[in-house]
Amino acid sequence: MIPSSLNFSTFLGPTPEISDNSFAIVSITGLSQKSVPVGEFHNEGVKYVSGEGRVVMVEVTESTLEELNGIAESKGKDEEYVIEKFKENYEEAEEQTNYSGERLESFAVRITRSDITSEARIPANEVLIKTIGMSRIFNWDQRDENGNVKRDGSGEPLTKDVLVAFGLVDQNPNEDKGREQVATVFFDETDDVSLTEAQEAFSEMGNLVTGEFSVSDGDLEKYLNVNTVESTDFDVEEPDDREEVLSDIRGAIQETTIEDIADNLSATERNSQTGEEFAVGFGVDMRVLEGDIVDAFARDNGDSRFGIYTVRDETMFDDEDIIGSDVQPTLDDENQTPGLTCWVDPDQMEYGSGSVCEFYGSVTQGDDGQVTMNIFGINPIFEREFDGYVDDGSEEDGYDNDDEEVETNSEVQTI
Repeated sequence: MIPSSLNFSTFLGPTPEISDNSFAIVSITGLSQKSVPVGEFHNEGVKYVSGEGRVVMVEVTESTLEELNGIAESKGKDEEYVIEKFKENYEEAEEQTNYSGERLESFAVRITRSDITSEARIPANEVLIKTIGMSRIFNWDQRDENGNVKRDGSGEPLTKDVLVAFGLVDQNPNEDKGREQVATVFFDETDDVSLTEAQEAFSEMGNLVTGEFSVSDGDLEKYLNVNTVESTDFDVEEPDDREEVLSDIRGAIQETTIEDIADNLSATERNSQTGEEFAVGFGVDMRVLEGDIVDAFARDNGDSRFGIYTVRDETMFDDEDIIGSDVQPTLDDENQTPGLTCWVDPDQMEYGSGSVCEFYGSVTQGDDGQVTMNIFGINPIFEREFDGYVDDGSEEDGYDNDDEEVETNSEVQTI
């Protein structure tokens, strides 16, 4: 073995005697680094030393070298850069601790991993988010820095709740006119943020949320991903006059009508394994449609939870225009109210028939050809109280789950 006093040294002469059962990290001044089996180091060292370079070497085990290679690969760093960082940390740890041998190696790897992870992490910035709406809370696996699923002591996966919301983001709120972009916003409970407070903030369009978030490019070119970090502590302002904020949001999202909605679909991609098609970025490629609510139904009975607004607009308001169109290819039951089907969280269903609203959400077309809208945010223009049917699973409501008939506006509807 290399004497401890030579464990991290510069050799300008013959290579010292070293063991054959480990690896050496060789750094040549002015040249690239090289990792070679220790048994070959003598010849390699002599070759390099015979030139103008200097050889800086520390002996490590093969497993340490594999760990360093793994760090470089997982963090997208050059292998030579990670090795150089390890050598710096090895030398510093040797000076500041009483560790030696494999314990010193392991400690230096640990510091190196932390350094590289910190460099790879997107820095948090103070941003301003103008709230548009939200999708829902998802329950996902927790993962470590290498993308592996974290598990508890019994081997079960650890999970976390994440709220997916949407907003118009200004990355430079202190500048007079920064560039604002629509973003998918992720509130991660493991960052010690309140999902309840986040839901309240994004439940109404036009609130102003400020705080430290990490910002990166989204799945589509013009959109962003915004994530909470451990330092995220956000504030919420509810403006008395929201018109300017709503105008900014409206100007950032493509408008559509029912008549031309099939030509204005949101971006989607298809799962290569299941074949299922889904909206990119959880639906961030939104459309805005001004429409009239003509029917409403919500189900929240413990087994399932969803809401449906049936919507028409000035471009297609009469039955004869809607039936046979892209939003209503067929009418399965004569009692069904034809129109654009808008899926919505029951908690957002504050408005009833006769209300006129701006609906913000993703627009997709099913395999059957029907175009539907998934609503994230609603801006009321003319309000009427919610008067739709709610199936809460109670026996008193007279709802027959087998026939799936619901009473809406005093008529029997089939969904």
